[in-house]
Amino acid sequence: MSIIYLVPQLPIAASFEVVVYLVEELHDKDAYKTFYEDLEDANIFIGSLIFVEELALKVKAAVEKERDRLDAVLVFPSMHEVMRLNKLGSFSMSQLG
Repeated sequence: MSIIYLVPQLPIAASFEVVVYLVEELHDKDAYKTFYEDLEDANIFIGSLIFVEELALKVKAAVEKERDRLDAVLVFPSMHEVMRLNKLGSFSMSQLG
């Protein structure tokens, strides 16, 4: 559940670009390169259901390089290696076992 309050006195404008990949696309070298390049410009990474080890390691390698710069990394049920990338504000799962 979300509750959003807009303050009418303040001018609010937002623009988002959302790029979506199926994890299976990362088998392709060109798609992985594009994924990596998109991460370099991203503010937030959201991943989910990354359970194929080969692909999980690819995602982990790409996201780890940008993790400190990203505003948030949110990974839902996935392999442990990828779940440890989670961070939001001062919360980080990288230290957890």
